[in-house]
Amino acid sequence: MNSDDIIKQMQSELDKALASTVTLDDDESDPEFISTGVDVLDLLLGGGIAMNKLTLIAGDPGTFKSTLAISVCAQLQRKYERSLVLYLDSESATSVKRMRQLGLKHVAPKTNLTVEKVFATIDAVILFKEEKKLLDVPTIVVWDSIANTPTEAELKTNDVNSVIGLKARIISSRLPVVINMLNKYNITLLFINQFRDKVQIGPFTQANDLRHLNPQKTLPGGNSPKFNASQFLQLKVSRVFNPQNSPYGFRATVVNVKTVKNKFFPDGYEAEIVINPATGAHNLYTNFELLKANKKVVSSSWSYLKDYPDKKFRVKELEKIYNTDTVFRQEFDRIVKELLNEMRAKMANFEDIVTVQHEEQSLVDTQSDTANTTQVVSDLASSEQSEAQTAETVSTETQTTNTATEPSDHVSEDSTNEQADELNEDDNEQDTDDTNKQDSVDNKLEDQNDSTSGFTQTSPNDQPQNGIQTLSVPVLS
Repeated sequence: MNSDDIIKQMQSELDKALASTVTLDDDESDPEFISTGVDVLDLLLGGGIAMNKLTLIAGDPGTFKSTLAISVCAQLQRKYERSLVLYLDSESATSVKRMRQLGLKHVAPKTNLTVEKVFATIDAVILFKEEKKLLDVPTIVVWDSIANTPTEAELKTNDVNSVIGLKARIISSRLPVVINMLNKYNITLLFINQFRDKVQIGPFTQANDLRHLNPQKTLPGGNSPKFNASQFLQLKVSRVFNPQNSPYGFRATVVNVKTVKNKFFPDGYEAEIVINPATGAHNLYTNFELLKANKKVVSSSWSYLKDYPDKKFRVKELEKIYNTDTVFRQEFDRIVKELLNEMRAKMANFEDIVTVQHEEQSLVDTQSDTANTTQVVSDLASSEQSEAQTAETVSTETQTTNTATEPSDHVSEDSTNEQADELNEDDNEQDTDDTNKQDSVDNKLEDQNDSTSGFTQTSPNDQPQNGIQTLSVPVLS
């Protein structure tokens, strides 16, 4: 017997011994996935949201966590003829109308929640599926959000200190019990949480629980949701576009999504998703940005696919062309599919992939802008030098003319002083003109420096109302 056969036999004997003494279930099947509706996000997750597992979505307020969760529920309804969705909304921030807008039908959010009610509701879903013999029906339970759900004691007490840590203790005791029943009852949990700033006490920085998690942030509800989650997504806003300056033709937010934890595929990867606040994630423009980041698209005032240069388009018209031009749509989808397959192969080997257009492209633009700025300075200096040479030539000609017309044998002292005064006045006027010209040049350079006063990145809340913060380029001396 070879080594492989020996190991197989020993494992079989161990399983038989355990089966006779302990009741354990074997989980040999690969998990199924629910698509998020975004190709690159499904890639990062290894196929989508893992069914019959817990997935945690966390981020700052306004990062479209709820929108993503509702979209996943809508994808479940599209995939399966029979399905159940339960949306627990402790924030009272969504509505039936909003859910329909995102494609989720026949579901109303449940409110008036406490932590105890959340787990009692999950128990009720399990009991309902057992009584109605619906164990095979895919079910999603969304908890939105952990951070905003109080405990029963918190609602009744006036002493805040007496309930500190209570929410975390309840979750840590109940959640592992629920996790063990997800496979049997075909239930997928989708929990939403919000980041809080981490307060550090003492001279040493605490180590991160998860290596890909933002070290300056923490999550309410304790560690149990993080540790029991099979997938953990971290969301943050990257860019915000108003309708007036949006390259897509609609108000849009670009959200950076990072896989902090993933038990089914390598984690630590990130991607940017284009979101239309009205309809949710926009897969087409997200794929366009992915192609652009990987230099599969030549993007300017008129863009085109490198592998299909016959069709040129403006970015705002991409969706219309994609829906009406069959050949273009086939070529676009083919290029996206090939790129995603290449990226999947690299991720499986823990290789780096390009999903976000970082500062490298910005540096190219910076060099171009710097060259333009340098040319402006050079033109101003040349203009100044030319004007100075012209003034010097005129002054020399004037002096030559005066010398030629001056009587050489009858020059009085008063005449000499008078000519000297005239020359001094001319020199003073020339100095004044030169000073004014220099001030004009300095003002132009200061204006140029003001318009290129550095490279600043602001948070989404600091964005000006009429558009996103622009990147400015320092003048090189």
